[in-house]
Amino acid sequence: MHSSDQRTDFLAWRAGFVSKLWSLVMIRFFFGAGEAGASPTASTSVFRWFPTAERGRAFGVIFLSSQLGGAIAPLLIVPLQVHFGWRASFYVFGVLGIVWVGGWWRWYRNYPQEKTGITDLEQAEIRPRHGSATLGPEGGPASRPSIDGGDPHYWSRAVAAD
Repeated sequence: MHSSDQRTDFLAWRAGFVSKLWSLVMIRFFFGAGEAGASPTASTSVFRWFPTAERGRAFGVIFLSSQLGGAIAPLLIVPLQVHFGWRASFYVFGVLGIVWVGGWWRWYRNYPQEKTGITDLEQAEIRPRHGSATLGPEGGPASRPSIDGGDPHYWSRAVAAD
């Protein structure tokens, strides 16, 4: 589990305790800043845990789930706020988030090699093949081409082209 997820769940819960508008705005700002790591973290997890052929489907499920969550959330939050006030939604979803983080922290591992119960066959299926777009010639991460494409005069032409 990544620390940005833990911070955002704590901030969601903490927002119910604010007494001034400025403190709510600050907590919501930091909540949003903490959420910024969600997509890169999901991308890294998909890259590490899914075979190349299955990554598109995994991303589809992630993106569908995030959109579906945004559509369902008002159906849960509005009745909660009507019956118990606006603070209750922060308490309830903050506590649910903290419980989720605890379970995820116990279950999830950053790499398949760190997770018990993953067989060598499954790890071989997940691991990118030598020579694929994700591996360099030595089997490590592929280097990205530089922006100048190796042309020593690129920057002088780029500046002069103004």
